[in-house]
Amino acid sequence: MKKIVLGLILGVYILISIGVTIYLLNFNDYAVSQIGDYTIVVMDEDIGHFNTNDIVIIRKNPNSDIVVDDYIFFYDASDAENIINYGKVNKAEEIHEDETTYTMSNNFPISSHYVIGKSDTSTSIAGFGPVLNLLSSQWGFLGFIIFPVLILFIVQIYYFKQELSDQKKATSKKKKEE
Repeated sequence: MKKIVLGLILGVYILISIGVTIYLLNFNDYAVSQIGDYTIVVMDEDIGHFNTNDIVIIRKNPNSDIVVDDYIFFYDASDAENIINYGKVNKAEEIHEDETTYTMSNNFPISSHYVIGKSDTSTSIAGFGPVLNLLSSQWGFLGFIIFPVLILFIVQIYYFKQELSDQKKATSKKKKEE
């Protein structure tokens, strides 16, 4: 029973480690993790029906799916700092097949290049934002992912070395008996 529980804990740990590593390796130009058509964002304030500390997984929608009165997430690179913003589309103007300009509330125009996705097609995981922020921070990743893996690696080397030593002893004992 103890081995099953330890195996289960190790399996969950490995899955979390792989997930956090994939999250960190897929940061885009805006310092947000983007995996395929999905962008992963940790909410730092209440926006729409998303709450502070939620992990929001936003699916990229084709330009044709975004219409007037939709609420969308978009990159606001107007400041020196990249910010993810949220707003209502007041007007959609198709420039050509791959480009649409959206006018947001307060007459703020944005290119479809900066659109992350609609809030309707977004999923949220409530309350796990601080955990993801901790695990993806430099010290959190080092402390919770790298150090435990290093310790497990050293322990495995120790067990391997001990097994080789036991085999040598058994071989030398067998030769003495002959």
